[in-house]
Parts: sequence; structure tokens; C-alpha cells
Amino acid sequence: MAQPCSVLAVPLVDLIVSKYGFVGAFYATNTLAVLTILFKLLFTNLNIVVVHGVFVAVMRCFLYAGTFSYLPQLLGPTVVGSGAGILSATGGFLSFINIPLNSLSSKYGFYYINIIYLCICIPTYIMGYVVGSTIKKECKAAVVGH
Repeated sequence: MAQPCSVLAVPLVDLIVSKYGFVGAFYATNTLAVLTILFKLLFTNLNIVVVHGVFVAVMRCFLYAGTFSYLPQLLGPTVVGSGAGILSATGGFLSFINIPLNSLSSKYGFYYINIIYLCICIPTYIMGYVVGSTIKKECKAAVVGH
């Protein structure tokens, strides 16, 4: 729906990464993902659901811009292409979980599936914390090592 408009969120991604680093971008991505799921769960009015599309577009911008700009710093220039390929292939492979969820939605509706997606966001917040604390430790070690 509004996916091409996600490019308009690039200045926002730049602002968050400049001010809070990549960890801020990870948290923003997770928060926007939670907001998109909550909009789907709580609202059925089409006028409000349109806002959901805007959140999805901004979340996808944060997801891809944040991930693929952090990846070279994490892996280094010699293996970033392989890392991006593995990351994309893993995401594609994990998307196969949507096949059984699709048949469940025809039986039970989308409410429970969205609850599952909402629960999946919890470990991503934990991983954001782990990545952030690891970055801080590495920065301290780099300063001490010089």
C-alpha cells in the first residue's frame, strides 16, 4: 500500500541513528512493528487502519536502512555481501511460517496470529538490548586498547 512512501522516512532513520546509534534504530524498528500489530488488533475502522500502512512503511524503512547500514560495521567489508545474503535467505526461509498461519487464519481469524506476531517482538527487544550492551563493551575495549 504505502511501501514506496517508506523512502520518505529516511531522514527520520538518519536522525535516530545519528542521535541514538544503531541500537536506537533497532528499538525504533521493534516499536514500529509493535505499533503496526496493535493497530491491526485494536482497530477495524478503515480510516484508522490507513495509519497502519504508514507505520508499516516507516517500519520497513527502519528495518532495511538500519540493518543494512549496521551490517558492514558488524561483519567488515570482506564478508558483508555474504552476510547480507545469509540474512536475506534466512528471512525468506522464516517467511514459510506464514503458510500454516494462513490456514489457521481461515479457521480462527487473524486475531490469534497477530498475537503470535506480537509475542515474537519480545525477543527482538531483548536482542536489541544485547546488541546495545555488546556495542558499548566493544567501544570501551577499543578506547582502553589504544
